[in-house]
Amino acid sequence: MRITVTGSLVFWLTLAGAAAVDWNTNLPSFQGGSYDGWDRQGMISAVGLSDTQITFSSATNQVLVWTHPQGVLTTLTIRVVNPGSPIAITNGGTLRVSLLSGWACRFNTGATLSFASNAAAKINASVSYADGDRTLVVPVTADFLADDTLTISGLTLLDLALCRAGLQYLELDFDGDGTPDTYDTFALELSVPQPGGSFDGWGRSIQNAYTLYRMQGTMLTIR
Repeated sequence: MRITVTGSLVFWLTLAGAAAVDWNTNLPSFQGGSYDGWDRQGMISAVGLSDTQITFSSATNQVLVWTHPQGVLTTLTIRVVNPGSPIAITNGGTLRVSLLSGWACRFNTGATLSFASNAAAKINASVSYADGDRTLVVPVTADFLADDTLTISGLTLLDLALCRAGLQYLELDFDGDGTPDTYDTFALELSVPQPGGSFDGWGRSIQNAYTLYRMQGTMLTIR
């Protein structure tokens, strides 16, 4: 295509055939640099567009309540955009979903989990838990290829009272090196109802035991 501008300046635009872009605002396929808005959602290690691209996402942001006996997590989705070369998720490996160290809660090992989508046949549903029940370990029985998707439903958290208020993100380790490869694109938030005010025993940390405020000094009653 040729575009002529007034004068002698001519711009040439070449339209090259472009491959279809796999795009979803909640499942990013591109990683940029610091402060571009994708730091947490992209892969941790530096990768190119032709390298491994595996997304990890809950259904939505969640708010868990500190006083509840357990927190029920929404469905988690692991999706392979590009399996990598060599393939990242392989037969004999594991998928490890972990809680961040900022929260001292744990997974409920008695919960009944459900696995679905086209990669459900590529894992062993007899899962285990590690790291003090803070990591879900899913055995892989076949290589995950492009467009393979696995959903995990039924996960619940116990001991929410041991957690601090704020946001946390689940981690996924899919290459078996013991470090997270990507984070959940949605957040888990812990809400503390009626935290009170100054001198109620909760001012510095919600993990501190409740302390009744006692007035100090001399109190005079005038009648």
